Amino acid sequence: MRARARRGILVLASLALALLAAVVTRAKGEPLEGDGVRVLVGSALEADGTLRSGSPARRGESPLADHAFDVAADLVRRGASRPVASVVVHAAPALAPGVVLHGATTHEASAELLVHDDAVAATVVAHELAHVSVLARRRGPRPSSASARRVLAALDEGVADYAAFVVTGEVTLGDPSLGPTRDLDHPPAPSSATWAEHLVPAGLDRRHELGWRLASGLRRARGRSTDVRDDVLAAAAPAGGESMIAVLASFVDAVPTRSRDVVRSAVREWVPAEVPIK
Repeated sequence: MRARARRGILVLASLALALLAAVVTRAKGEPLEGDGVRVLVGSALEADGTLRSGSPARRGESPLADHAFDVAADLVRRGASRPVASVVVHAAPALAPGVVLHGATTHEASAELLVHDDAVAATVVAHELAHVSVLARRRGPRPSSASARRVLAALDEGVADYAAFVVTGEVTLGDPSLGPTRDLDHPPAPSSATWAEHLVPAGLDRRHELGWRLASGLRRARGRSTDVRDDVLAAAAPAGGESMIAVLASFVDAVPTRSRDVVRSAVREWVPAEVPIK
């Protein structure tokens, strides 16, 4: 019995050491690469949106790069960027004159992450990693209709907010040092006027406010569900069409069967009553 107990202790100790090795941070001077993340420094974002990649970052060279790697790697280990094999993070990229970015953002053309703040909140990074996940799977052109593109933008924000909640467990998303946060327990009240304003090409862009409401509805309907998270991330990628109804129908139809009824109900509550969601 003693020998069996000793073997059991050794097995547990080996597992603990393996787990520790999996999450240990890189030593000073080592490249910030691994755990599904690769950090670059010295990158540059041009005025036309072109992103020029820099060189591999190393531990200890930049507090921002170190923080970006640690936060992103932790979130990726928790499934934040599935199915992207390796997320590229550009730490403090140089910005062309007139370009202003804060916190963390996603470079849409490359589906890579830009981090601009050395203490950016994990919920912000998780939100952007959800955008990376959708963009990496998106195929074909975006809608040509400006209003359809705005619907898709609001949908993307809602999916990213819900994914950030599922990964982090935090109901308050965002970083108060960078701007207003979004409390999924207290979303904005439903408003047809908000939708009308958002859908006008020259109107105010209300994607974040509208996405906040969608994420709150998904949380209220199913809570912290990795199945729903994975399914809406996958369904957002092929969403398309040239009208609000077409974009939303494409999204709902692409949701796997296990989550479709939940998502359909959340979308029905999200949009104005006069918009039919079958």
